[in-house]
Amino acid sequence: MSPLYDTPIKEAEYVVFDFETTGLRPSDGAEAVEIGALRVRYAEVIGHFTELVCPVRPIPPDMTAIHGITDVMVAEARPISEVLPDFLGFAGGAVLAAQNLTFDLSFLAAACEAAGEELPDVPGVDLISLSKTLLPGRDRYNLEETCRALGIRLVDAHRAMSDVAAEAQILLTYVEELASRDPETTVAGLIGASKGGGPYDAWLIVAMERAAAVGDPITITYEKQGEAPAERTIIVKSVYGGAGKIFVKSHDLDKGEKRTFRLDRLSLGD
Repeated sequence: MSPLYDTPIKEAEYVVFDFETTGLRPSDGAEAVEIGALRVRYAEVIGHFTELVCPVRPIPPDMTAIHGITDVMVAEARPISEVLPDFLGFAGGAVLAAQNLTFDLSFLAAACEAAGEELPDVPGVDLISLSKTLLPGRDRYNLEETCRALGIRLVDAHRAMSDVAAEAQILLTYVEELASRDPETTVAGLIGASKGGGPYDAWLIVAMERAAAVGDPITITYEKQGEAPAERTIIVKSVYGGAGKIFVKSHDLDKGEKRTFRLDRLSLGD
């Protein structure tokens, strides 16, 4: 397990990152067209990374309508295979954070697989989940609404660096709040809190979110109350908190159906 989990949240370095893309899922052929990232530590910006990426296929008009990036803008940009090593170097040794972690991590995972690189084995923080914990009772938790609730100015939404600048402020606001409650809060505590759990949940939360991003089947051992532990092969869809518990929404390949598992009752198989 990465030592970053035990780092106090005010001492940890975070890379808040955002992918603008040609679609919603790498599994459907969607590609990155821009990466933006800020490396931050408590109340301090350490560095920034921003670069357009030239995709293999043209950018669909409906996606250009969202982020404003055109084929002309990326025509002279480097392909993801050349941009990726620079981004991984920038992000090395930091906690990853994103507004929708599974979405952005899925594009990072696909790029790593295509380039023969390892997906960084570091903690990850999902800001939507953290907002649901620390700003309960709101109707929506998209970036615009969260910024409005926290009084953060969002300019040029859906461009990577603009989104990342706002997301970094959101993250640091939450770090300040949790540290004020308990100065000894660690990164594991931050991740656990994002789903309404504790530090002991952090590693499994991250493992499940990585599995959801990659999309490959994994084997778990699940211990249902009153029954013997049983192995299950699943494809993780999402991880969420509710009613004081953390749940893993999945497709159970053994039973051929959608299943939801309690995180505290599962462990990862070999």
